[in-house]
Amino acid sequence: MQRDERDAPTWVVLELTRAGERLIEEGRLDYVLRQHLQCPPEHPIFIPTVVYNSDDPNDRIVLSATEGYVFIASGLSERSLFQLEGLPFVKKVMTSRDPATGLRVCMVVSDRDLQQIRLQLSKLISSTLTPDMEVSIIHGHLTGMRGKIVSDDSESDSVDIYIELRSLRLIRRIPKSAVRPVSPKR
Repeated sequence: MQRDERDAPTWVVLELTRAGERLIEEGRLDYVLRQHLQCPPEHPIFIPTVVYNSDDPNDRIVLSATEGYVFIASGLSERSLFQLEGLPFVKKVMTSRDPATGLRVCMVVSDRDLQQIRLQLSKLISSTLTPDMEVSIIHGHLTGMRGKIVSDDSESDSVDIYIELRSLRLIRRIPKSAVRPVSPKR
């Protein structure tokens, strides 16, 4: 049975200020938004940016599919979302006017549209993967494990990752979309 598209989640769009973008780069925006919204940790917030440090300590890699925007799953009160506009890191909540009442309402994007942004971000990330890069696996049955890329065919959608456990060493082919670079230890 096919799921009715109207049952799929929708996402409220926030436009950030430069201060908000700095919070993303510092890895703190998710936490700060949850504090101000007083929403549970399981409420979805999608920040379409990945930040990691390269081997050069002065070089930070910032990959963004939609620079300056963040998506919060619908279901929170519009009032709490509108209160974010008074904070220095949110420029505005994207809204429109209800034609019947004239009231301001949150504009939302569909989950299908957000999947396209996720795919775009995955493609950006996969373009930065190189042999000997340490990565973390974020999807699949090896979720949470870390390994090192041992080979990368730029034409392929997968990479070979060497994973070392206490009593086991293995190489697994993992989709590029399922890995994220890990910042080198300093």
